[in-house]
Amino acid sequence: PRLAQWIGPLTQRVLGAASAIVVTSEAMRRTPILAPHADRVRVVPCGLDLTRFRPADSEDPVATVPHPRIVFVGRLRHYKGLPALAGLLQRLPSAHLVVVGDGPERAAFESALDLAECRDRAHLRRVLQHADVAVLPSTSRAEALGISIVEAQACGVPAVVTDVGTGTTTTVADGQSGRIVPPGDVDAFAAAVAWCLDPDGAGARRRAARQHAERYFSAARMAQHIDDVYAHARS
Repeated sequence: PRLAQWIGPLTQRVLGAASAIVVTSEAMRRTPILAPHADRVRVVPCGLDLTRFRPADSEDPVATVPHPRIVFVGRLRHYKGLPALAGLLQRLPSAHLVVVGDGPERAAFESALDLAECRDRAHLRRVLQHADVAVLPSTSRAEALGISIVEAQACGVPAVVTDVGTGTTTTVADGQSGRIVPPGDVDAFAAAVAWCLDPDGAGARRRAARQHAERYFSAARMAQHIDDVYAHARS
């Protein structure tokens, strides 16, 4: 709070001097800090190279992990909701969880998880391509979006995310390409993952995931929107 007394006014001065303010979701546009500048806030979703992140076309890098396969990608930090992953395995004992990432919470969960090290972006892409569902059980607004879920959707993988009041809810089409659940509700989380894993409608969910990424998260779309922001600022 003491630091905020100094940073708050400085932040408002910087925002007030900006010709445009770019955020990645409508939820971020509505944050109180941006309220005085609403007329200059532009929403530009993050974009991916959809020619790289696409449905499976490569060798499975974790072929020893059986299906159904649940994938979590991200830093292992307190706000990622990692206890939900252990609870998920208890409720869905036939599923196998692959974690791609590292961080300060790793030791607490390593014994319960099948861990796949991510050495490079190509390795990550292949892990996602061969997933049955991707998950993001975050519990805090520190999770602004969840780019790993966008990458999974581009690979045609359904996903389950939590609604923490930020852009996480934009990464899936709820009820079509994935599900959105309350943070900290492990039962709801497990039920949503089971829905994604249900063989009935699996093809439709995968197509919906790819279509969602194409509609909202292409790099070409992002570039065009940024170009429009600059053009408007110069006018």
